[in-house]
Amino acid sequence: MSRTIAYVFGAIMAIAGIWGLMSTPVLGIFDANTALSLLWLVLGLILLAVAAWWENTSATVLKVLGIIVAIIAVWGFVVPGDILGALTNTTADNVLHLIFAVVFLWVGFTDRSGAAMQM
Repeated sequence: MSRTIAYVFGAIMAIAGIWGLMSTPVLGIFDANTALSLLWLVLGLILLAVAAWWENTSATVLKVLGIIVAIIAVWGFVVPGDILGALTNTTADNVLHLIFAVVFLWVGFTDRSGAAMQM
């Protein structure tokens, strides 16, 4: 299951990153600046690469990225203004980050199919 989630969310994040670099707001909702768009593009490409070539580590990668995205989400809700002066911080972005974090962490910690779960 973690491999499938990595493929699906990797594609979504990579497309959103490219879209954010070309125009904003993405889908008329998410106000993405260059830094946030590049972050999504890089995370999406990481997820796609893991799903394609290193599927045994996909659960672990989802856990790590889930923690990173959760920190960004919580930081966004708590701190007014851009995160670290670089990442766009809107309520819609924060909610999206929170959803991604919950999905990544849930799948990363509940997937029993990968060798990464035998820690």
